[in-house]
Amino acid sequence: MAVAGAAAGAAAGGAAGAQTGTPPSPMPSPSPAINPVQQVVSQLFAEAVSSGTSHRKNARKLRKLHRQCAQRRREDPQRPDDLAEAVWQCVLQIIAAKQDAVETARAFRFLTAYLTLLNHDAPPASGDAPEEERDATLSAMLVETLLTRAMLGLEARDKHVRRRVCEVISLLLAHLSEITDATDAALTEGLAVRATDKEASVRAKALLALAKLVTGDGDGDGDRDGDADRDAGDDLARGADPILERITQAHNDKSPLVRRMVCAVLEPSPRHLPYLMQFTRDREASVRAVAFARLVAAPRLHDHLTRSQRDDLLARSLSDRDTAVKKQGLKLFFEAWLPRAADDVVLFLERIDVVRGHAARPLLRAYFFQNAARIEDALAYHTSEWQQLTPERAAFYVEWLLWCQETAREAAWEAVCPTLTQLTHLLGHYLAQIEQLPPIEDTVAAGDGLDPPTLSDHDAAVLEQRQALEWILTALFRLACQQDTTDEIGRRRMVAWIAGAVGHPAWDTAHVATLIKTMRYLCENEKDFVQLVTETVHDLHDVDGDDDAATATTTTAATAAAAAADAAVSGPHGDGDGDDGPRLRLAPEGRLVSVDDDLESSQDGEGDHGDHGNDAARRRRSRERDDVAGAMSSASMRTALGDHDDDHRAALPGADVAMGEDDATSLASATAAAATVAPGPSRDSAAAATATDEDREDRLLQKAYRCLEIVQAAAARIDAFHPALRGWIETFCVPAIRRPLAPFQSIGYGCLALICLLNREVAVEHMPLFFHAFRMGTDDMKGLAMNSLFDLILCFGPETVFSDAAMTRGAFEIDSLLGFCQQTLDYEALNNRALFAIGIEGNCKLWIRQYLDNDEILGHLIVLAYHPQTAELPEVRATIRAALPVFGLLTRDHQNRLARVVVPALLQLLEQAEASRGALMEVAQIGRDLLAWTDRRHLRIPTPRRYPLRAAATRANRRRLGDDGDDGDGGDGGGAADNAADHAADDKPEDDEAAVPEDGHLRIAYDLLVALAARLSQNATAVATPRTLIGWLRRCSLGDTVAAAAAAAAAGPAGGDGVPSPMDLVADTRPAHWRMLVDATLDVRAHRGSLDGLSRVSFNKFMTQLNTVVMADGAFVRNPDNVVLARQLLVHE
Repeated sequence: MAVAGAAAGAAAGGAAGAQTGTPPSPMPSPSPAINPVQQVVSQLFAEAVSSGTSHRKNARKLRKLHRQCAQRRREDPQRPDDLAEAVWQCVLQIIAAKQDAVETARAFRFLTAYLTLLNHDAPPASGDAPEEERDATLSAMLVETLLTRAMLGLEARDKHVRRRVCEVISLLLAHLSEITDATDAALTEGLAVRATDKEASVRAKALLALAKLVTGDGDGDGDRDGDADRDAGDDLARGADPILERITQAHNDKSPLVRRMVCAVLEPSPRHLPYLMQFTRDREASVRAVAFARLVAAPRLHDHLTRSQRDDLLARSLSDRDTAVKKQGLKLFFEAWLPRAADDVVLFLERIDVVRGHAARPLLRAYFFQNAARIEDALAYHTSEWQQLTPERAAFYVEWLLWCQETAREAAWEAVCPTLTQLTHLLGHYLAQIEQLPPIEDTVAAGDGLDPPTLSDHDAAVLEQRQALEWILTALFRLACQQDTTDEIGRRRMVAWIAGAVGHPAWDTAHVATLIKTMRYLCENEKDFVQLVTETVHDLHDVDGDDDAATATTTTAATAAAAAADAAVSGPHGDGDGDDGPRLRLAPEGRLVSVDDDLESSQDGEGDHGDHGNDAARRRRSRERDDVAGAMSSASMRTALGDHDDDHRAALPGADVAMGEDDATSLASATAAAATVAPGPSRDSAAAATATDEDREDRLLQKAYRCLEIVQAAAARIDAFHPALRGWIETFCVPAIRRPLAPFQSIGYGCLALICLLNREVAVEHMPLFFHAFRMGTDDMKGLAMNSLFDLILCFGPETVFSDAAMTRGAFEIDSLLGFCQQTLDYEALNNRALFAIGIEGNCKLWIRQYLDNDEILGHLIVLAYHPQTAELPEVRATIRAALPVFGLLTRDHQNRLARVVVPALLQLLEQAEASRGALMEVAQIGRDLLAWTDRRHLRIPTPRRYPLRAAATRANRRRLGDDGDDGDGGDGGGAADNAADHAADDKPEDDEAAVPEDGHLRIAYDLLVALAARLSQNATAVATPRTLIGWLRRCSLGDTVAAAAAAAAAGPAGGDGVPSPMDLVADTRPAHWRMLVDATLDVRAHRGSLDGLSRVSFNKFMTQLNTVVMADGAFVRNPDNVVLARQLLVHE
């Protein structure tokens, strides 16, 4: 009751202040009617809220007064506590304040300062005082009195009062050392209720008070590093577990204010670490910043995190878009975690996941920025260190060199960076270490088929070491891509090494792409790159067929391949006479040594790549590689070829691709090889021979797959078409597609699509392959085909993809772009979530590129974006909702097209919501979004002046563009005549289609009125649908057209291209369109008896708005009949 009275008094004071023009004071002015103690306390509080500089002086005065009052009470125990009553009256003024003024904050700070001073300097109780008073201090007595009275305001109706009460309680609890059980129970119950308040600010303050009830300390942001390792055992001992549970239950609150408060009050201990980790991923930047600040305050939590968790925390904080979060991430690294590693950044890198993580690079960049001078003086190149790299030290060296290059520190770069020749030695050194690793044995337990297989401890250690060496190789390749290519000898050696090592079984697909990327950087031009790749893949692919090829040599893969590639690279860059330095090859131990004389003699004639005189040497090297391929045991390839059977076969029919005898024989042999991949038990010599043949076939398949990986990586880095690419298609892509093995078909289609994007003729020639995969292939093949077809359409246009030349090569049911798009949007036919998402994305791109012209598909996309059945397809909804604003806000034509399908789509969604009793509020929000996307004021690109804003004139202008090849401004004057004819036709539409308004919101308003009239004429009982339609109707910006036309007319003719002319704007507001809109509105008014009260009031407001708009158009009011018709809109009843 006291709080309610205070609130009423504050309201009265506010009203009086409003009448006088001065804001009400948060403190009462001293009055002669009150007692002297209350008068002094009020004066002290008034001075404190007027200025923050007098808080300490006023707090001392108040403490002196408090001691005097306490002495009087000890002399007269029956005397009331005047000072507590006076302080409470001032606190009431704080509670009743509705605004967060600076005076209110000063009052809180003064009360905090006084309680802090009283706690530190409280005098001991007198010896002759009562026992209960001797055991209490002045501060405890005052806080207890204020707390008891403040608890009464937890149930107040005013949300501001409830929030202030929670603030006061949290402030008092911070200065209370002991509390009775009854008060504790009452506070816990009351604050728990307020923790579920409907107001987010009240919930946040209640959670803060609950936290103070548990801990009893200050602001919850202090550094409690010494207690971070200790769990909340003390809190549990005091029965705080239920309170902590209530606090943690709010960690998923919808309000960021509440989540931030929960994060701030939670103790940074191992028990609450999962909650802090969750808060670091919060969508609100302020919550993330507080979460990282709590981790900074508890450095010892570093020991309770795994390497991947530490890496994830640093990566997300250092790459966050918010500067506050990024600042806390830097503090977490420099102030909390790096000192625990003795300020050694390399040692700290060992505590995060450098190989699989993403934090090493931004972390090292920040470290270099602060310690660049010290690092530059200490680092130098030492061969022994580079030959004993760990992932952490490799990351340090490589990032330092890249940072020096970006900051133009040439001296530091030259002092540390190895040359290309030295890098080649290092790459061979670490590749040899990978070769020496023992093979990974079978798994211990394969699980139940859902969980991944479990590796033994030995295999896990081998895999970890292998991944570390592969990461070092990748880092060295990154460094090679930044080297100066003027070192011709080093460049040739590096290219030769890459060409020879690319077929090594140690590389997976990602590493092959890295090798090819480095090769492309080191090649002088794209022609040399294509030629070198062609030589490399053909040398790896060629098979002599001799039975002795498997046992002809025991040379390792890198040895023979490097020697051959070194000979091949001399063609484009030299004449092979040895003037540029000694020729090298890669020895088995990974060192570069001189090539043998016999090998050099076999390479003398390779200066010209077109010479066929060295076929014998190439065949000999191919036989060497046959034995090399036997060592290929790539885990990815074995997995890809291990479990595919006849269900994954999709051989092309003879009608699509003509197959000769050699092709049929190759296909039959590939089928037989795929059927005999799995080895069987060898019981006799015949079985042993069969196993040998199977091993050979397995090597051939693996070698062919590696060639496809090289071709795919190279095709992705080529910008122009070269004649040699046709050889890639005939030798690698088409045979891979014909193989009855899904991995080969998949990578074959990928290579073919990349090459087809470079040349229109090649794309037309091989288009039947993609259509066949789309119609007859597996789901994976369909996805590849759909992606490829959409890319080809966007690159060359639908006239190329669906041309007669492409269609006559095979019999297909798909003969047009419309048919293809309809099939890609048929979810029931596709029966695959990923394929449907690909189709949605492709159709959205086609709409933005203006390749589609079908309102049915556009309306279907709008329905799919919001239909309840797509709730489980978030990727589909996200794609459409991102594409529709881009499409609608691009041009006026797009807006008009979107406006034509908005109302039918919305009516379909409304019917679905009514049938399923769904939330119509969501449908109303959908309508508001679509209205915003069709608002001309939000256009990103203005409509060019040469394209009129009317559909009829636009079609005529496009005809002129197609016939004459110009924009209609020149020639014999026919363009001007056509424009005049179009303007004349606009005054009186000839058909119903031309009579429909072309402006987006005018069209939507007309369609809404027609739909509303149809609903009301059917005497529909549903009230929500008409109300929703009227709400959309009132949101249409009908007056913008008239205002824009008037402003343009007042400004005069347009000043340049890209700005609509006044005549174009007025054409959209021609009287016929306004008359149609008024007639449709009057039709709805004739049936408004079916509307409920709220809908009727809203519709009356729309009619008034429409009357104002049409009467503002000068062309409309020139006709007296139009004025009479518009006045009928004002007759509401």
